[in-house]
Amino acid sequence: MTLREKWLCVCIIFLPYCPHLTVLYEEPNNDFSILNYLIVLYRGAGGNNTERSGCNRLATVWLGLLCIVLLVAIIFLTIEREQLQTSNTNLITERDQLKTSNNKLITERDQLKFCAQNEMGWLYFRSSLYYIALANKNWYDSRRYCRQKGADLLIINSRLEQDFLSSFLGTNEGNMFWIGLTDSDQEGSWKWVDGSWPTMPNTLKCSDCVMSCTIL
Repeated sequence: MTLREKWLCVCIIFLPYCPHLTVLYEEPNNDFSILNYLIVLYRGAGGNNTERSGCNRLATVWLGLLCIVLLVAIIFLTIEREQLQTSNTNLITERDQLKTSNNKLITERDQLKFCAQNEMGWLYFRSSLYYIALANKNWYDSRRYCRQKGADLLIINSRLEQDFLSSFLGTNEGNMFWIGLTDSDQEGSWKWVDGSWPTMPNTLKCSDCVMSCTIL
């Protein structure tokens, strides 16, 4: 496209909005001539108020559209911010409610612990309750007695638990208690009453069951 054709395209675009715009054209010989034509075009567009009215009207329309877009964006961002603030407030309220509920549970746990420790025959350790029955029963009757109370014979899961119980039950051979270890399913294959294999071997084995002795 030649320079003349480009000027004609510019005129076609601007003339509907600036009907009084005067465009002068001569074939330029160098870059300075092009600059002169640009200056003439600018002066021709701003010759008087009547000639500028069309261009001003177009600028006003575009400015109004820009303001509308900005207003819509501001409204959208404001609504989103309010929604985020509401969500944050709800989360804070929920967090406080959970804290309150947790504190109540801790209080109830401590009360149960206190009651259990003061109840005859009960011990509390690491969220577990232990009942010590002094009745003279065999292993099967002892387990039946425990199951009637919704529990079962003792399963020792750790050395820490074993040491805790030893401090209450004593460490001499006369203090022996039934625990939940048996080989009744298969002779010589010892398991806890929940089906797990024993990891604490320091017990006294009898025919089909185990009683705790010196280091229970």
